Amino acid sequence: MKSKVQFDLNGLNEAVITAKVAYTEDVRDKVAKRFTESIGYNSILATVYFVDHGMIKDEESGKEVNASIVEIKGVGSTCSDYEVLAALMGDVQLDLLGKAIKREIGFRNRTGKGNMSYNHGQLTATTEEERVYLPEDSE
Repeated sequence: MKSKVQFDLNGLNEAVITAKVAYTEDVRDKVAKRFTESIGYNSILATVYFVDHGMIKDEESGKEVNASIVEIKGVGSTCSDYEVLAALMGDVQLDLLGKAIKREIGFRNRTGKGNMSYNHGQLTATTEEERVYLPEDSE
């Protein structure tokens, strides 16, 4: 097997996963090639599933170590695949936005304070540090 995956930091100190895929006749390299082709060469769309946590045996030391099982699956490279993902993400984001708006309305009704309300260029609302949401704001 010539393909390899590295967990590293890039130049901006961000965590990245880099996959170097070799096109050989090795079955594992063919699986790596198939995975990258399923995502598409210019695509960054994939789904990540956090499957399980547990212990695995370290091959070098022979000791049991904590581990996570994470599955990363390419969404695909066709337009319909992207549309399905966009619809799913849109539903999730709309739900979160709706909850945030409901919470803000509850806060304004409870306190009578607006957020980012301007009167002739002067901020009339309190600063964000003073903003405290209570459970009743989400009801």
